[in-house]
Amino acid sequence: MFISKWIPELDSLDDRLVHESWASPLAAASVDYPPPIVDQKKGRQRALEVFEAARVKA
Repeated sequence: MFISKWIPELDSLDDRLVHESWASPLAAASVDYPPPIVDQKKGRQRALEVFEAARVKA
C-alpha cells in the first residue's frame, strides 16, 4: 500500500483507518501524525461553489 510505504507513521494502522486516522480516537492516539488542516467536506463544497460560479459567469 502506498501510504504504508511512504508514511511510516501510519504503518501501524488498520487499512480501514489509514485514510482517516483522526476519525478514531484509538487510532489517533496510537500515531504521531498531525490532524488534517482542512476539513475535506467543507473544502470540497467550497470548491464546487467556486467552480459553479465561474462556469455561470463564462
